[in-house]
Amino acid sequence: MSDSFVPTKMPMDIKTNWIRALRSGNYLQGKYRLKTVETDGSTTFCCLGVLQQCIDGNVEMKYNQLSESYPSSIWLEDHNISVNSVHADMGNMLFKYNNEMCSASDLNDTHMLSFKQIADIVEEQVIGF
Repeated sequence: MSDSFVPTKMPMDIKTNWIRALRSGNYLQGKYRLKTVETDGSTTFCCLGVLQQCIDGNVEMKYNQLSESYPSSIWLEDHNISVNSVHADMGNMLFKYNNEMCSASDLNDTHMLSFKQIADIVEEQVIGF
């Protein structure tokens, strides 16, 4: 793992609200999209969708081709969130997980961590200011 890892930074109130929302049990966990209305009518979120929903009360959907998977750079800038990813323009954050760099979307979609497990990683690794 690279020693040049730079944690994501965000205002403390946003970090706290995101962690609280991930642990709340109020969001059904989904994959590959910030927010999905399922065929049964339920709404699921990825961990980054929970971030947007708990901060703004909605999830952006059409700023760029990948906006349904990641927050846009515009949204991140508007909320003073600094991400550390080579994909920062797509709003995906990097974390340390299992001795490697892993994006927030991979924690959710590939490693299938629960929201509570992701909340623990966010609490430990995101710098609140």
